[in-house]
Amino acid sequence: MAAPPAGASGAELLTQLQDQLDGVSATLMHSLGVMQRDAPPVAAPGGPPLAAAEPVPGFDVAAHAARMAGEITQQVQATEALLQLLPDGLGCASSSSSGGQEGQGGFTAEVRQLQQQHAEVSQQLSAAVGEAEGELLQLQALYAALAKAKLQAQAQAGQG
Repeated sequence: MAAPPAGASGAELLTQLQDQLDGVSATLMHSLGVMQRDAPPVAAPGGPPLAAAEPVPGFDVAAHAARMAGEITQQVQATEALLQLLPDGLGCASSSSSGGQEGQGGFTAEVRQLQQQHAEVSQQLSAAVGEAEGELLQLQALYAALAKAKLQAQAQAGQG
């Protein structure tokens, strides 16, 4: 993965971080799928013995596992490098306990504030939905009354 530009915004960094995590997930899924497909079955400790399976020619379980571990390690290191580039309070906790705790505390406070704002906006939205539903019921009743009056007027005009 290419290094982010010097003045990369938080949104650009988050997009790169999402792409990096997607790559890690894809590598894990691919590697595990290959192992499930090609590696011989192994009984779990304490589980029932499994029947011997024909090994897949040319598939080396240890080599594949080592290759998979190397790829994942590189991707995780790149992910950690991106996390370090995020603005204060959004990245992973630093190795120094005091700096990491302060950043985590600020992040937690921001999350609480956002949760409070979410609750307030949710209440306002619920109130607006309730009002709109009430107005909709009134409009439906008015429409029904108008339709009934028009039908009666048409019926009277047809009789007269």
